[in-house]
Amino acid sequence: MNVSFEALFALHPDAVFVMDADGVVQYENPAASGLLDDPARSRADPRRHYRHAIRSDEFEMFQYYFQRAVVHGETRSFDMALLPRLGGGPREVRVQLVPLDGGDRRAAGVAVYMRASGAAAGGTAPETALDSIGASFIESHSDPILVLDRSAKIVLSNASFSKLLGWRKDQLEGFHILQCPSIPPYLVSQMNEFVTRVFAGGDDEATMETIRMTDQGREYQMLLTLTPVRDRAGFARYWAVHLRDITKRKMLEEQLRQIELEQSVAQELRELEHLKTVSQLAASISHEVRNPLTVTRGFMQLLRGSALDEEKRLRYFDLSLEELDRAERIITDYLTFAKPAFEHPERLELGAELERIVQVILPFAGMANIAVNLVPCSEKLFVHGEGKKLHQALVNVLKNGIEATPAGGNITVRLERREGRSLLIVEDTGKGMGKEQLGKLGTPYYTTKDKGTGLGTMVAFSIFRAMQAEVNVESEPGRGTRIVLSFPAAE
Repeated sequence: MNVSFEALFALHPDAVFVMDADGVVQYENPAASGLLDDPARSRADPRRHYRHAIRSDEFEMFQYYFQRAVVHGETRSFDMALLPRLGGGPREVRVQLVPLDGGDRRAAGVAVYMRASGAAAGGTAPETALDSIGASFIESHSDPILVLDRSAKIVLSNASFSKLLGWRKDQLEGFHILQCPSIPPYLVSQMNEFVTRVFAGGDDEATMETIRMTDQGREYQMLLTLTPVRDRAGFARYWAVHLRDITKRKMLEEQLRQIELEQSVAQELRELEHLKTVSQLAASISHEVRNPLTVTRGFMQLLRGSALDEEKRLRYFDLSLEELDRAERIITDYLTFAKPAFEHPERLELGAELERIVQVILPFAGMANIAVNLVPCSEKLFVHGEGKKLHQALVNVLKNGIEATPAGGNITVRLERREGRSLLIVEDTGKGMGKEQLGKLGTPYYTTKDKGTGLGTMVAFSIFRAMQAEVNVESEPGRGTRIVLSFPAAE
């Protein structure tokens, strides 16, 4: 280059270097004297290259801009740090690279202008070289944040980090991230793998769930995000470690998982209980239906013989029909339990329905020497239901009361209006039931009778509930049983 650099740059206020296309210093003005000197460089090598004075974490960026100036003729301005002098601190400078025309498409060299940046001139920005706005934003952020340089050293920790985890700035800044005291010892290798992978890959952002520890030993569940802080050229000059406390969220998720697990187990238990009930019910029905069918089959075999007189033949026919009717009743009871809903609901006057039912049951009660007393209500009580099914259910309840009452006892049936509801109360003076028996009443396959199946009471209760009645049973051994059916009024 045939240029008088002294005439151009001698009095320039900035430090000016003229470098050839390879980056070797060809000229420096008085303001630049000693700026690029590196005491560690061998005196046997008088050539000064820019790599000798630029920190390793800034070298890639400077070289990139330098090559853009040489090859493409681009002018660039940026902030960077020079190697510190012996005994001195870091030197932050504002750099401008200007290509020098070489007469062809490639620049003959580059003029490098340097002046002290705000941080180097006495500003308060930390060594991170983050601008004041960025440093202020990080410092005031509500989440814990650390800033790492490209060697993974902590160069800035904000107040929120100290507030949540307790560690002071002097326990963090200047130390490698793996020396950060908030990382539990058993997670250091996890953090090392994470940082190494992200730094090597240059990912825009990487996240993981981890644990961080306070200075008092308390552990927090954290969502850790590692984000590059890039310059205008896109180089990742720093990395921000952003922590978000997710301890409460993880606790809620764990509680939700526990609730879902408990609900799942409860559902499985209910299904198993249902299967057990169905199995028991099927076994009961199968047993009860098989008995009359077996008897009927025996009579049919006898009827095939020719030695029977007409009287026996007719009696066997009658017994066979009775047994088949018994099997049909069992199946009907089961179907009623399986489908208690009403196909043809109607408005029923409870007093009139009860009189019919009592008339039906009186002969059976008379045979057992049991008195049945009906106490009507002074006003008419109406309910919604199906007459036939209501008759079936109440006949079953009254029949059970008669069978549980010794000869000479009595059954009282009373109707009342109470708090806008229609009450039907059945009381007997029978042997009563204990708490254990009372708790099982109305469940499939349970009966207090020697030859009962438990289906009758179960079906009756199903019909009452289909009529939206509340069923309350009170009983004590030796003091009889009291059943209160509370129906919603149907005005």
